[in-house]
Amino acid sequence: MIPVLRKVHLLNGLTTAELEVIGNICSEKVAQPAEVVIEQGAEGDEIYIIADGSIEVFVSTETSEKVLVMLMEGQLFGEMALISRGPRSASGRAGKDGCKMYVLSSAKFNEVCEKYSPIGHKVMRNLALDLSFKLRHQNMAAM
Repeated sequence: MIPVLRKVHLLNGLTTAELEVIGNICSEKVAQPAEVVIEQGAEGDEIYIIADGSIEVFVSTETSEKVLVMLMEGQLFGEMALISRGPRSASGRAGKDGCKMYVLSSAKFNEVCEKYSPIGHKVMRNLALDLSFKLRHQNMAAM
């Protein structure tokens, strides 16, 4: 599990021991090809780290569906759940070969942050950097 966690941008800067702490609170989930893992609009309290396979992230309207990105090993989705339990902004479904994921609940992550504040600090810093990048990118695309 540690080799996959080392690839996750949200976990940049964590030591091997800190990655082991995160790994110990993750559960494993396997999704079959085309299985929807998270649904747009549903409340979420977990993030998903792709260990093997792929996830297609998409948004839907009443009349159409738009694929936003295909995520692969070491990438994650649902990360906003670490901040709030609001509705999911997109859906995610397993790719053609299915997907193995590590699932991290926000409750377990918060418990770890209470006990090991350096982990929480590093992860939240990385999350802030990621959200800042995405917001800038979206603003530039809107111009």
